[in-house]
Amino acid sequence: MEIARRLDVGMKTVETFKARGLAKLGLKTRAELVRYASGRGWLGEV
Repeated sequence: MEIARRLDVGMKTVETFKARGLAKLGLKTRAELVRYASGRGWLGEV
C-alpha cells in the first residue's frame, strides 16, 4: 500500500508491475525478488 501511495497509483497497478518484473527476471517469489533487488543495491536502507 505504501508503494502505491508513494507512486500515486493503485494497488492493482503495483501488483501488475511486480508480476511483470518477476516474469521478466525469471523469479517466482517475493523473497527471490527482494534478494535480487538487495543484491543490486536497489533497496537502500531497510
